[in-house]
Amino acid sequence: SSLSIPSETGKIEKNPISEADVEIVLKLLREVKPHQIFVAGDLADPHGTHRVCTDAVLAAIDIERPRGG
Repeated sequence: SSLSIPSETGKIEKNPISEADVEIVLKLLREVKPHQIFVAGDLADPHGTHRVCTDAVLAAIDIERPRGG
């Protein structure tokens, strides 16, 4: 299954990461409350999808961590 975020355009050029991207991931983290999180590690992905998604996940973690979530 995949997560659809606004920065993922389906094209090679991606939109910059937005608050909406981070909020989508943050909502998922708060619902699932995972003990481990795995993200695609191929940051050299020629389409940039993995980097954009990884950045959204890391930003959401940075927000949630101080809450103790």
